[in-house]
Amino acid sequence: MCTRLLLFCLLFVMVGSALATGNGSQTSSSERAEAFLALVQQPVIQALADGSMPQPSYPESALREGHSGLVLLKVQLDSSGLVQQIELVQSAHEDLDQAAMDYVRNSKWSPGLSESGPVNCEFIVPVRFVLKDHGSGV
Repeated sequence: MCTRLLLFCLLFVMVGSALATGNGSQTSSSERAEAFLALVQQPVIQALADGSMPQPSYPESALREGHSGLVLLKVQLDSSGLVQQIELVQSAHEDLDQAAMDYVRNSKWSPGLSESGPVNCEFIVPVRFVLKDHGSGV
């Protein structure tokens, strides 16, 4: 039976608002709550030079051990699209968590945009790792 392992990365940004601090300075949680603005354009991972979308690496150890699942990451981007912080919200497996974080950290992002231009923002990125068996014909 021929088995192929495929990785499907479901990457979509679930953002309803952006943190707009303007000068990039640190703010308290009470100040932060007042600084949320609606985004005109959500942050997205930019395509590679060949036009394809970057994909996370499926760790060899996770492939061997048959680990799959959904990793949720809370990501903070600055107004230039640089990742400032990544926080694990939901774990799938230690190896998959690290692969998802590396993927997000190493990807080139377009920043979130408000009506006034690029802004600092915080959002959730889901990264799904799926093992598929296509040998059965199903």
